[in-house]
Amino acid sequence: MNTTSQDWFNHIAQNLTSNALIQYVLRINDRIDFQTLLRSVLLSIQSEPVLGCLFVEKEKIPVWEPVSIKTDDVCCLVETQNIEAEINAVLGSEVDASKQLPVKVYLLDDAKSNVIVIKISHSACDGSGSKYFVKLLAGIYTRLEKDDSFGPPKNTQVRDTRNFYKACGIEDISSYFKPEKAELPSSWGFPVREDMLKKQTFSYRQLRYGNNDFQQLKQLAKKQSVTLNTLLMAAYFYALVKVLKPVESTKELQFMIDLRKYLPEGEEQNICNLSAIQNVELPTKTNDFTGLIKQTNAAIKNVLTTDNFIHGTIAGDLAEEAGYYAIKDFIKSDWENIRKTGNCTPMISNLGMLSAEIIRFGKAKIEDMYLVSPAFFAPAFMLGISTYNNVLTMSASYYSPGINSNVVEELLRQVQTTLDATWV
Repeated sequence: MNTTSQDWFNHIAQNLTSNALIQYVLRINDRIDFQTLLRSVLLSIQSEPVLGCLFVEKEKIPVWEPVSIKTDDVCCLVETQNIEAEINAVLGSEVDASKQLPVKVYLLDDAKSNVIVIKISHSACDGSGSKYFVKLLAGIYTRLEKDDSFGPPKNTQVRDTRNFYKACGIEDISSYFKPEKAELPSSWGFPVREDMLKKQTFSYRQLRYGNNDFQQLKQLAKKQSVTLNTLLMAAYFYALVKVLKPVESTKELQFMIDLRKYLPEGEEQNICNLSAIQNVELPTKTNDFTGLIKQTNAAIKNVLTTDNFIHGTIAGDLAEEAGYYAIKDFIKSDWENIRKTGNCTPMISNLGMLSAEIIRFGKAKIEDMYLVSPAFFAPAFMLGISTYNNVLTMSASYYSPGINSNVVEELLRQVQTTLDATWV
């Protein structure tokens, strides 16, 4: 199975710019049957063949190569007396898609509860693809409880961008492409500490809004006539400015676009990378958060009315012509330059609602679930956002001590202070 250019970029990123992992923590006030979970994972891999492959590097075009599956490599039972410590240990473990399958599921079991941790390599899919996988896994488990002989159909969907271009009416991407529209300038990033040469450890911090506060956030967005996503982007940027204190009058913020929403109705692409990134330029010299919300809303709308994100996507696909190893060398060289300049635009990725309904593994109800976004090395930094069961989670994953945990905690405090002060 062929890889795509977005697969390449995410795979090359691992251990260079990030851990290239999308992770979920699912909490259950019930018991999960491990054998049924194991079978569900194996059947989900059967349904989505790329998850049963290794990413095999080749000079021109790498491939997803099927391998024999050892059950311990994809699903593990961990019995523990300290489930919180075990969650942190599992989240800090790596999944290298060139050495192991790109998905791994853990069932953590103590005397009181079960927790499922799902790890998916970004080489195989993006955030939207990972959301689909969680539901696929739960759906298979539920079917197996009712019918032990159940087997899901094999997915034959394409994983590349051809359907996206077709939906945009683009027949020849080379002639359509305008390189200047694909450029994403960067003028700031997260501070790089001098002890970057020390061993870097996976860390994460969270800011969570329970049901009542989440409803307040939605009302605040409605009052400002913006989406919740816009409100959170504005609060994140406002906090970044307060914490990082840039001297320039404007700075960039980078956000993700799910290209699936541009596909025709009924056209699905699930376990794949099909995303784009774009910058918005926002003012830094303001203490008027309400005004910043409006400016953020206008900036996002302006960006989305252009076709810049299409050109960015094309740039990635045209890069395939250079071959994988050439692209790998270029990204490594570019990252060295980023490290020297400290310029790597802060990112935000909002997966939104992880599920409109409560997810169930058979009779067991998932009471709480949240995204743990990819962890980045300084000066890169991302805030990942997800919502489940009327709880909103902002997750900041990073590598310390290269990124100072105190700075991350202060950033999240600023986000909370800014939002709380606005709805009072």
